[in-house]
Amino acid sequence: RFKSDFLINLGYGDESKLTPRAPRLAFEQACQIV
Repeated sequence: RFKSDFLINLGYGDESKLTPRAPRLAFEQACQIV
């Protein structure tokens, strides 16, 4: 019996089959340093 807490896949994807990244917030928009 096996349990896994962490899975990882290493390698390179075929760029023609990859979907574009979703838009991300800039650090300044998402974080506040106090």
